[in-house]
Amino acid sequence: MPTLLFAAVLFSGAGITDASDITTYCTVGLRASHLYLIAPYLGLRPRLYDGSMSEWSRTPELSVVLGASPR
Repeated sequence: MPTLLFAAVLFSGAGITDASDITTYCTVGLRASHLYLIAPYLGLRPRLYDGSMSEWSRTPELSVVLGASPR
């Protein structure tokens, strides 16, 4: 399946429409940039939160936990 069609199916399945506000994020923006670059081709206006996990993990009062067990 071509990348744009695959992305369109994923976005649609998640309930994202051209009226949705979307912000892509990951540790330092590397993986998030892929969706950021594809989204405009699908009629979306994305934002990229560069370095989001780096910022989050530097704040001691914010947890980095998956379920009941810390990572």
